[in-house]
Amino acid sequence: MKERRRQMAPELSVVIVSYNVRDFLRKCLLSILPERTDFTFEVIVADNCSSDGTEEMMRSEFKSVRFIKNEKNLGFSEGNNRCFKIANGKYFLMLNPDTEIKAGALQLLMDRCKKEANECIVGPLLLNTNGSLQRSAWKIENLFHFFLDIFYLKNILAGPLYSKDMFSREFYPEALSGAALFFPRKIYEMTSGLDSGMFWMEDTDLCYRAKRSGAKCIFFPGAEIIHHSGKSAVQNLRITIPNQLVSKLKFTKKHRSQGSFFFSAVFFFIIIGVRVVIFFFLSPFTPLFRAKRKAYTYAMKKWFLFVFKNDRAIL
Repeated sequence: MKERRRQMAPELSVVIVSYNVRDFLRKCLLSILPERTDFTFEVIVADNCSSDGTEEMMRSEFKSVRFIKNEKNLGFSEGNNRCFKIANGKYFLMLNPDTEIKAGALQLLMDRCKKEANECIVGPLLLNTNGSLQRSAWKIENLFHFFLDIFYLKNILAGPLYSKDMFSREFYPEALSGAALFFPRKIYEMTSGLDSGMFWMEDTDLCYRAKRSGAKCIFFPGAEIIHHSGKSAVQNLRITIPNQLVSKLKFTKKHRSQGSFFFSAVFFFIIIGVRVVIFFFLSPFTPLFRAKRKAYTYAMKKWFLFVFKNDRAIL
């Protein structure tokens, strides 16, 4: 019986974690389910307690999709980890809900991954909504990047993104975007999945740990996926901005020296403080600036909680 179950198991599990992006999720699923491949695949959607009718849509329109309703917002990392634990596939595609698979992408990703003896993470070419390039691979930021960011100079003098011309061919970046990552189950077993204490660095952390274990990160432009970037993130800057900043500190503490963590913490204190002041003066002009002032103020609180109490909560 166990042998029969193994034979019936799909080769690929497409894993999606969603939060209040019902209409984008619908488009995403409609781009995946009709795909024709020479392998079988399942789709698993975990919803982080959305309030936009996602559950009703899933139960009425996508009955073939395995659906998990989380009782609270677990965040991106833990939501994906729950899916990985129940997934049956030999390979995983971790996919954002605000994406659309272009025809043939699943087959191309599978074929490319199989060439690497099951020790790789493959990232496809991501396109913006208008079809332009979305740079979806980057160098891992370091102390120098954090220092430059105090003065808003990071992206001018030493940005972590690779140059646009790099994305016209295959290459081996330091990290890949978690909007779409294709990898064998072996990578999950090597890394135990995503770090649930990270948010906005969980993809970089996964790539870093996988590479330390001998795997490759491959940017593969042969497969194309549209990414309507950040549709969940923009709904709550109070969660997004603090986690974008503090997760870089979490990564530094986890993987760098104590000295690097100390100076990084100082630099981020300055970065957050400067932005609190800037958006305090700009806040009377637009609701967006007011939202950013509140978000950076909360980021300062999260900074203190992590630096002095090692509080790794993401919400």
